[in-house]
Amino acid sequence: MLLALPIGANAQVWEGSDYTVRKISNPFHGEREVDGLVAGGDRQNSYTWRLAERGDEIYIATARNIASALVNLYGESICGASGMSMDAFWTMIDAVTNGDIMRNDANEGANIICYNRKTGRFKVVWTGEDAEYQRMAVTFGGNVYFGSYSADPSVVQYILKLDKDGNFTKVFQTTGCTAMRANCVYDGDEEPISKMAVLRKSNEDDTVWERVADYKDFGDIPYDPIHSSWAGAPFWELASHNGYIYATAPSMAGFVIFKGRPAQDGESANDYGWHWEEVAGLNNGINNPGLSKTRGGQPGTMRSLIGSVFEFNGELYAYDFDHAFGGEAQAFVGILQQLKGADVKASDYLSYMYNSLQNPQRVWKLDDATGKFKECGAWANMTDSSTSPRWTQASSTTT
Repeated sequence: MLLALPIGANAQVWEGSDYTVRKISNPFHGEREVDGLVAGGDRQNSYTWRLAERGDEIYIATARNIASALVNLYGESICGASGMSMDAFWTMIDAVTNGDIMRNDANEGANIICYNRKTGRFKVVWTGEDAEYQRMAVTFGGNVYFGSYSADPSVVQYILKLDKDGNFTKVFQTTGCTAMRANCVYDGDEEPISKMAVLRKSNEDDTVWERVADYKDFGDIPYDPIHSSWAGAPFWELASHNGYIYATAPSMAGFVIFKGRPAQDGESANDYGWHWEEVAGLNNGINNPGLSKTRGGQPGTMRSLIGSVFEFNGELYAYDFDHAFGGEAQAFVGILQQLKGADVKASDYLSYMYNSLQNPQRVWKLDDATGKFKECGAWANMTDSSTSPRWTQASSTTT
């Protein structure tokens, strides 16, 4: 997506070999200046999880200070085992991060923020309850739908609809899960979302949802150890491509990709009349086992722990990322042990983080003829200094 808008001198511009990206949120704020999406900068609501476009408006689903939430999550575990107070733990975090992670103690949930391409302005249009994030956003039938997320499965999760008149309505609610996470529009008229069940919304009624898959359709993936962790949404992403829904699920052995559609002649059908099969992973026979070169069970050693899929110009792509937070948590555990006088070396606890940072992330494209995902070599070349995009300052007013 490219956005064209007036910018002044000293606004930040990212220049690549054949494209230019202009910074549109607080464009004159540079390195180590308070940023965010709204005017003046709001760092606590600047983590963008999903975008949805409707007319001249782009709706941004955010997670409020997710970095602080993860620090608190790990800190409670580490402090409980070590006897350190959370205040002392945060003092250590401030020291090693130069205070760049704000401590979130405000009783407020995440925002939905609207950006208007004509005016160039950002506006908060929804604020959730405490510890409530917005993980999903998709436009369908002239309405925009958002899905909530919380690390606490006892919190009611919901789907929120923004209608054409600007009104918000909760159209679906459930308990016992942590997210209304992945979403896509399938064949132009159906919108599935998933949390170890794939749901399809009625075209006519926002309150009518039916299952097209559940955990029984995905082998051992629902029982993978990663699904009991904070990252444990069994489906991370959905995309529609050539009549199928493609779904990614995280795994300790490298993320997997499934595809599904209403069962056709000769295809096996699940309880809901759909056919699902694994197309990238350990059990499919089409691709090499998994999309990970290195399996692991320790933080920072896994490749391609989590993956996403998206369609662009009629072709399907997948990309990955690793369990970097796990490596950072292991580093803090080691630092605490050293502070308490334990006989540990820096390499004992920093190697996980180092290994994670050494793993370059990768992008693949699906070959529709063979059903095989092939790595995009041009992406790897972006790490070369001669072709790497760079930030510069705009020297004149531009439209």
